[in-house]
Amino acid sequence: MKIIHSLSGILLIMLQIASPAPLLAAEEPLLVAGSTTLLRIVSQAAKDFTAHYHTWNQAHPALPNEPIVILTSGGGSGFGAEAAINGAVHLGMVSRQLKEKEKKALGEHQTFLVGYDAVAIAVNQNNPLAKIKKDLTQQELASLFSGEQRTYKELDPSLPDHEVELFGREPDAGSTETLQETILKEKKMAEHLRQFASQQSLFRKLAHEKWAIGYLSASFAIQNKQLHVFSLDGAPMTQEAIIQGRYPLMRPLQIVVKGGATPKARQFIDYVLSTGQTIVKNLNYIPAQHKNQR
Repeated sequence: MKIIHSLSGILLIMLQIASPAPLLAAEEPLLVAGSTTLLRIVSQAAKDFTAHYHTWNQAHPALPNEPIVILTSGGGSGFGAEAAINGAVHLGMVSRQLKEKEKKALGEHQTFLVGYDAVAIAVNQNNPLAKIKKDLTQQELASLFSGEQRTYKELDPSLPDHEVELFGREPDAGSTETLQETILKEKKMAEHLRQFASQQSLFRKLAHEKWAIGYLSASFAIQNKQLHVFSLDGAPMTQEAIIQGRYPLMRPLQIVVKGGATPKARQFIDYVLSTGQTIVKNLNYIPAQHKNQR
């Protein structure tokens, strides 16, 4: 079942306040929502930006002398695009390519490339599949995540006749849509897929479930000893393979703005695309400057 998000609910419940200053009625906070993958980058950038400048006029003299207040929340890439379309946020976070219908609904808009991420296919280190396979094919993935193959024994006769538990994100998450378009294509996602509201919650559960296989942001899977990450069609999930386009499950991390960015939004975007690129790298994503190397 698709999870329906309410912007007001997300901003109130999942709210992360990047400024220690109290939110005054006269101030207009900068609202950012969407991809939970990008949320890790943008929320940290918001905290650093606020701590460095404190007030907007310190970021740029043409801006007002007001405390910087940046509110960030998740909700998924589909939600980020929808919130930008509706004008509910200044910046939408989308960890995939925009769909044609989203571009049409946005009308005049801007996209800003923050970096790149890959979608990792992983299991717990104690999963029996990890003992016999280092690589999976796109065909095997399609059979698994469409529900055509339900047991490990169907994958390999030497494995136990135990049901494969599928872990993933909700339908409008960037990682789900990347898997759908690249691997599943015309096939539908299995109904028994267990959906998680964020990359972090998915990672925590996958790291402790012996019989589960899931897809998640590569930044959570890289160098994590609790997970076994598969290569796909012989291509390892390495930065080099992702940049070269050999690893198939790559996706862009983008900030989307309907119309033009406001002066405050422009200053924050510039920060994310410059100083904030260190955050991108430190969180195991690929910085945006690698764009021209692909």
